[in-house]
Amino acid sequence: MFTILHLLRNSDKLEAGDDVNVFEKKESFLEHKYPYSPFELGTERALTQDAPRYLRSHLPLEFWKDKIEKHPELKIITTTRNPKDVMVSSYHFCQKNPRNGNFNGTWADFFEMINKKQLAYGDYFEYTAAWYKFLKDRENSLLIKYEDMKSNPREYIKKIAAFLKLEVSEKVIEMITEKTTIENMVSEANNKGGERMIQYGVLRKGAIGNWKEYFTEEQNEYVKERLESFFEPIGLKFQYE
Repeated sequence: MFTILHLLRNSDKLEAGDDVNVFEKKESFLEHKYPYSPFELGTERALTQDAPRYLRSHLPLEFWKDKIEKHPELKIITTTRNPKDVMVSSYHFCQKNPRNGNFNGTWADFFEMINKKQLAYGDYFEYTAAWYKFLKDRENSLLIKYEDMKSNPREYIKKIAAFLKLEVSEKVIEMITEKTTIENMVSEANNKGGERMIQYGVLRKGAIGNWKEYFTEEQNEYVKERLESFFEPIGLKFQYE
């Protein structure tokens, strides 16, 4: 998502035929420390940016609710993904990422951590349901499901541009659509200084349904029960394959 936003923000350069390296993004997760950056925290980097700022965060709603209510003019884009693929993706991310301890356990070990709510940012079902309920009727909010965007990226890029009131040509929309395929992202990471994105598991498969290679019947039943408790009552549904 943030790569799309970065490219939309630089649509004038794309229109002019200039190259835009998506791995030179200046925006950081607000809550992260960046040991390889001159800024200790993402919040410090954000303060150096000109308005309008594009900020990103994985923090739960409780950290943002009061601030969002105080500033209704804020535009918020939230991307969600089916929880089964999120769990598998998180497993590989935690294995490869030193900031997550380079997890060296099995998938079964990792799933047990999920069950005990021991991952960063807490329980995915509680986290996602809280954000969804809070934002679904908010005027300046756009909720996007990863699976929908992957199935029809061009239309969703246009939707994001319209939400941000950005005038972008069809030519640029097509360029961004091509640049943000998983294949092109991996290729660009290898050639333009984004190797860390592959090394740390940020760029992997991006597939829908990879969970089927990992889940046991018992694990699948656990997710079904959580879906019934948290997502079904609020009408939140996902594509799983």
